[in-house]
Formats: sequence, C-alpha cells, structure tokens
Amino acid sequence: FAEGYPFISMEYIDADNLLKHLHRNNSFDEESALAILRQVLRGLRAAHDLGIVHRDIKPENILLNKDKLAFITDFGIATSPAMVKRRELAGTPDYMAPEQLLMEPVSPATDIYSAGVLLYRMLTGNLPYRATTMTQIIDAHLHHPPEPIPESAPVSNETRELIAWMLQKKVADRPHEVTPLLERLDAALKSGTMSRSASKRATVLVVEQDDKTVALLRSILESEGVRVVATPNARDGVNRAFEQTPAIIFLDAKIRGGFEVASADEGEQEQIADSIGFVRILHGDEKLKQVPVILMADKTLSHLDKGFGGAGVADVIIKPFKKEDVLEIVAKHVHVEESS
Repeated sequence: FAEGYPFISMEYIDADNLLKHLHRNNSFDEESALAILRQVLRGLRAAHDLGIVHRDIKPENILLNKDKLAFITDFGIATSPAMVKRRELAGTPDYMAPEQLLMEPVSPATDIYSAGVLLYRMLTGNLPYRATTMTQIIDAHLHHPPEPIPESAPVSNETRELIAWMLQKKVADRPHEVTPLLERLDAALKSGTMSRSASKRATVLVVEQDDKTVALLRSILESEGVRVVATPNARDGVNRAFEQTPAIIFLDAKIRGGFEVASADEGEQEQIADSIGFVRILHGDEKLKQVPVILMADKTLSHLDKGFGGAGVADVIIKPFKKEDVLEIVAKHVHVEESS
C-alpha cells in the first residue's frame, strides 16, 4: 500500500509466448521440447503442491525467453479441486482433458493431459487430433486416440510412450502427479536416450520476405530431411540464428527489418544495408561466424558478389533458382547427410 492505494509488484519477463515461437519455427527438436516441458512440469508441481490446478495449459500461456527459460502465466481460471462447487466448462478446448469437457472434477492429472497436448504440438507443429468444430474437438478428446506421430519423425520411442501416458482418456490411467513424469524426463535427458536423429538433424535458416521463395526452399530442403526455420525480416533472423545455430543460412539480398548500417554509398548499397548488417552481426560471434551465409540475389544485384564476400558471405545463388541449384550449394558448404 502507498498513500492508501494497493499495488501489486510483479517480475517483468522479456519473452514471447510459446505459440509465437511455434509460428516462427513450426516445431522444436526433441531435446528442446523435453527441456521446455520439464520446466513447465516443475512449475505445475509447485502449483499442485499448493492445491492449485491451472486448467489452461497451452502455448499462449507459456512464456519462453531468450535463455530458454519457461514461465507459466495466466492463472485466471486456476482453481483448487475442493473449491469447484458447480459443474462448469472452463479452459481451451484444443488442450482440455476429457474430464474438463465433461465438466467433472479436475485434478493435477488434468494439467498433465494438457501438457501432453503441448508436448505433442511442440514436437510435430500440430495438435494430436484432426478437428475443426467444437463437436469434433470434444468427440476427439473423449473417444479417439491421438494421431500417430509419423515413424519418420525424429522422436524417440521413450517420448512417444510418455505422450501416450499423458494423453490417456481415463484419469486413473494417467500420472496422478507430476513427479513420476519428471523422473522419466530427467533420466532421458541425462542418459541421452532421445532420438539421435533429432539431435543431429541439420537446421537451415531462411531469412526471406517472399513467401513463394520460402515455400520453395522448404519443400526442397525438408524432402532431404533438413529442418527449415524461416523468418521475413533481418532482426528476427538474427534472433533465430542465435537460438538455432543453423548449419547454413539463406539470406535475401534485399531483406529489410531492423538494422541500419552507416555507409557513404547510396542506391543499391542502401537497399541491401540490412542484409550486410545481418552478416556483420553474425560474424561478430565466434560460433556463428563459422555458419555459411548464402546470399539470394536477383540478376540486377549479382555484380555485388565482391561486396558481400568482403562482408563475410560464403556464396551467392541467383533467383529464380531450381532444386538442383539449392542442393548443389548446400552440398558445397554443409555435410547435410552426416547431420540428418
């Protein structure tokens, strides 16, 4: 209280929610997804120990900062099981446990189910059920098994079994508390039993504002077993580079969005200032300066190869390009087969 007015002081968390990260990257590799889930489960255990069930665990309610620290937020509909005196439908249907949808009593197992949906989405980029209407969503959670994670996906059997355990329809078949899950997670993370292909899968960063070019690169590279992370502006591109440490970066020569590099030159040099700034920032980092940057330029900018080479660009590919052009330049600079 100050001069008769009540105040609440809270920590400021400089972070995006997990949904924004998923929109940028589509999915996480297995090790990263399990590390995030572990933090979420530890937060839930602390809440459950206080008799609180969150009831709305979903990507929008998980903040993830640049240091990969996860925070559970929005306890707006959290409750104590003993306090629920009437039947009520509360939560986000895509992530709600069957007992929530049936308006039955909730428990820590309810949050565990939602965390299982969260893990499935982090690993696949999708929800475990194909449903669009409320009726379909409710029916899927109550009666249908989750969509199988493709066998080709780099997810270990241990994690698949963990998801299956968390997504059991009956409360009695699910973990009753978080501790057993954490024990299994800690054992997996320490022993490295997760999919080796997941941890070794090569990541390619595409910094490109043209959706068609991004779609073309994604189709070419993902068919080769490469994970593609894309962003349409320079500033986010730098952030993704530091987050992902990609094997190779495809950079639009005309990329805009966040960096201004002082230069006496004008004209075309001014147009590509953001991309040069991008490369210079990366080459200021000991680890990232080893990552090859491939400049994507049209024919009108092809004469700028030398200028970009001086800034640290490894190679230039001229638009429009074909599948063989992309694969050739990747093979030239990265041993993708060893990584995927």
